[in-house]
Amino acid sequence: YEPQVGPEILGGFYMPEVCRVNNQRLSLAFARSAEWHGARVLSSTEVVGLVRSGLQITGVRLSDDEVYADNIIMAAGPWTRALAEGVGGDIPVRPVRGLNLNLQPVGRSFRSVIHGSLGMLVPRADGSVIAGVTVEEAGFDCRVTAGAVQEILAIVTSLVPSLRDAKLNWALAGLRPGSPDDAPMMGPVPGWDGLLVATGHYRNGILLSPITGKLIADYVAGKEPELIEHFSLRRFRE
Repeated sequence: YEPQVGPEILGGFYMPEVCRVNNQRLSLAFARSAEWHGARVLSSTEVVGLVRSGLQITGVRLSDDEVYADNIIMAAGPWTRALAEGVGGDIPVRPVRGLNLNLQPVGRSFRSVIHGSLGMLVPRADGSVIAGVTVEEAGFDCRVTAGAVQEILAIVTSLVPSLRDAKLNWALAGLRPGSPDDAPMMGPVPGWDGLLVATGHYRNGILLSPITGKLIADYVAGKEPELIEHFSLRRFRE
């Protein structure tokens, strides 16, 4: 029971199995786990292109170096398309801007993740609340706009009216990778050896990160999981 939910909300579904994670901490945990298993993580390092030899992709070109590997996995979100175009490939991914707000409620916060038809509220352990989220076809424009902030505030204050008095801690706009059918694109890139893709997860990147990692890892290890075929780039060419 959440007494702070607005009076015009007539009903809903209670789903106690729904969990939440801090996406920033989860990303750092993935990186640390990879290092613990022997990976080398290069942070603040720009990838400017791919290295090719015939029809084989053999590495990635950094701004000041090159790194070589038997398999190259492009997981660069909406920037994946530009990487592929550098070697004549076509990955139909586009940027979709989304805005999140961090609010500090006055007084007692609430415990549950609250989903509405147009927005959502996610309470955090520090007492703040993540409010979102917009869906904007704005290209690579990553600005926080007044209109988007106003849109989110109108939605979330209808869900929880007491948030009208909340302090706005920060606003952050990011770019999601969208595909033509809004489903992920995973697996080998047709026409190239040693090149795989993992992008197009749209609004579900964090949710699908564990299964994405497992499917790509299994493919690289030679297991070729059947599920990955459903997300192949070939579906856009058939």
